[in-house]
Amino acid sequence: MMAVGMASAHLSMKALKPAATDQLKITETFTITWTVVFAHGKGTDIAVSRDDGTTWTDIKNGFTEASGENTFKWTVTGPTSSKAKIRICEQGDSPKPCTDANKTTDSTSGTGGHYVLVSPAFVIAEAGSAVLGTAGQAPFSIGFNPESRNVDVSFSLSQAEAVSLEAFDMQGHLIANLAQGRYEAGAHRLSVFSNRLSGASQAMVFRLKLGAQVHTQAWAGAQ
Repeated sequence: MMAVGMASAHLSMKALKPAATDQLKITETFTITWTVVFAHGKGTDIAVSRDDGTTWTDIKNGFTEASGENTFKWTVTGPTSSKAKIRICEQGDSPKPCTDANKTTDSTSGTGGHYVLVSPAFVIAEAGSAVLGTAGQAPFSIGFNPESRNVDVSFSLSQAEAVSLEAFDMQGHLIANLAQGRYEAGAHRLSVFSNRLSGASQAMVFRLKLGAQVHTQAWAGAQ
C-alpha cells in the first residue's frame, strides 16, 4: 500500500489500495483497503473515477469505518480505463458533501468537514484479458514525438537481459510485438512508428519483460 504524507494534526487516513499500476478486471472482486488513524464515525463514501479524478461515481455511501485497517469488497465494473482512481471520503466533525473538486491525496481537512484520500491511477481491463504481469512501479517511460509520430519507450538495465516489449489495448488484445532480443547493460530507447500502434491515438498498456521480471504501464495515447 502507498503511504500518504502527514501534513496536519487532523490526519485521518494514511494508506490506500489499489496502488499505482494495479490492474483490475471487470467482474472480479477487489478488496479496497485503507488505514484510519482516528475514525470520526460520521460515515464514509467510496467512489471511483475513470478519467483521472475529473468525475466520480459512487461505489458505497455511508460506510461505517473503524480505527485501524478498513476493507471494502468491490465488484469491479466497466467501462475500461487506463486512469482509474478510488476516492475515500470520510465525514469529519462538521460533515459536508464530497465534491468532484476533492482530488487531493492529502487525508486532512483544515475545517474538519471531511478527510479525502485518493489512490494513484490504476487500470480497469476487460474480464479475461491477457494483459498483465506483475503489478508494480514500471521501470520504463513512454513518450510521443509528434514530429516523427514515434512512440518512444525508454528503460535501463543494470546487466545484460533478454527483453521483450508488447502493446495491448484496454480490452487485453495484443496490438503488436514491438521488440524482442538480448540487450546489453545501460540505457535504451525503443522508437516505434505509430502506425504499428493503430495510430497511437487510443489508450493502451505496454508490457515490458526484463529477464524473469514482467512490468506493465498504462498509456493514455497520443494527445
